[in-house]
Amino acid sequence: MHCERASSWVLIALFVSLLVVGAGCGKEDTSEPDVDTTPPIVSSATGIDVYHVEVVFNEKVEESSSENSSHYSITPAGGGSPVTISSVVLLADEKTVSIETSAQASVSYVLSVTAVKDLAGNAMGTQTLGFEGSSELDTTAPVVASTDPEDGERGVDTTATVTAEFSEKMNRTSVETSFYVQRASGGGNLAGSFVWEAGDTRVVFTPASHLGNYATYYAGVNTGATDVTGNHLASAYAWSFVTGDAGAVSGTIEYSGTPPYTSVNIVVFRDLGFRDPVASAIMDGPGSYTIDPVPPGTCYVGAFMDLNLSGEPDAGEPCGMYDTDDDAQPDPITVSAGHTRSGVNFELEYQFQYSTISGTVSKGEVTESDTTYVVFFADDPTQGGAGEPVDVQVLPLGFGAYTSSPLFFGCYYVMCYMDTNHNHKLDPDEGPPIEPVGIYGELVGEEPVLTPILLITDTVGINMTLFYFPSSP
Repeated sequence: MHCERASSWVLIALFVSLLVVGAGCGKEDTSEPDVDTTPPIVSSATGIDVYHVEVVFNEKVEESSSENSSHYSITPAGGGSPVTISSVVLLADEKTVSIETSAQASVSYVLSVTAVKDLAGNAMGTQTLGFEGSSELDTTAPVVASTDPEDGERGVDTTATVTAEFSEKMNRTSVETSFYVQRASGGGNLAGSFVWEAGDTRVVFTPASHLGNYATYYAGVNTGATDVTGNHLASAYAWSFVTGDAGAVSGTIEYSGTPPYTSVNIVVFRDLGFRDPVASAIMDGPGSYTIDPVPPGTCYVGAFMDLNLSGEPDAGEPCGMYDTDDDAQPDPITVSAGHTRSGVNFELEYQFQYSTISGTVSKGEVTESDTTYVVFFADDPTQGGAGEPVDVQVLPLGFGAYTSSPLFFGCYYVMCYMDTNHNHKLDPDEGPPIEPVGIYGELVGEEPVLTPILLITDTVGINMTLFYFPSSP
């Protein structure tokens, strides 16, 4: 099956009608890796307080087997009923487990551990170890043992839940009121619901709606969270994660103007129009920056110094863009998932202002003298640029000088057409135009290729000549 892109003329006609009627390689390592065939062993067991025993392994162990309470037993050395094990949690070092028990006494106990696996999958046999129980009151502060997503994790699905596992059984209400998930770009704590698992040592938060794509989220638990005996979390715990298979952009922004420096807003755009940013960051002043996350694909980077801290570029504020060859045209960069596009360096060398585009429209060989519309786009309509045109100027005689309305700093595309049938749109809706047209650009075959105009100051000499499309009658 063969599919063709819609004709550029069809796209132009569509957007015109919207406005007028209603924008190091290295040597391959072939050596065999060392294979771990040694199972883990228990290095120590310690009675922490009347309800907690801490067990340390000699290497990192696998979560599911090490947290399986049936793999542990604790019995008095002199005989008697076993201590009840209510939960086992693997702590953040992945070598230590915290075992929560029924009340111990200050007597000798025997710990038996079996079937716990290391990260290579080696399962230990049964090992026994003696330790002294504790009758101290429970003063052990709970800690966050693990999270899902993990801190710094990327590529998180937008349908993900957010989980925190604690070192011991927690007071549900205290945790739920101390738990938060926030989008880095603002908006407050996400609404959602909680589910408790693993004997109230693990809480799972389900957001009320899906997470945003290509977004950074902060999650955390404050010190208001307590265990069931009232011990507060030792310290607030926070982590972050990024949704979507995003990349990042980094570089340095320079400014040679007079201090004082102030906030610099760096913005990533998908197209030359410098509108509808896909990512942004704010820094205290010129210098090194990183924007993370950034959706993969081709994009353009610009920045402005926010002198009045309005959050928007305003007249007179320094601005600039990534333009390595200094041709006053922004250079594209490619962002890849999981990678940082570094070296995107540039200077705030321009001054933001609203400017105009002006030129003349000539009739050429066109004999009619009907109204001609000069149309300005922020996005290239020949490439399916979305949105209505940003401006239109009318030449009642069909030719002569034109000047746009004051336009925002950025790239624009200009074309014109003579409305010979007075219906206020370029005809026909499909196929090559039958009315005289003019473009600031060139014809490649039968398709128009518009030349972008970077509007930094008032731009003159954007001249066009009306012509009949070759296939027209």
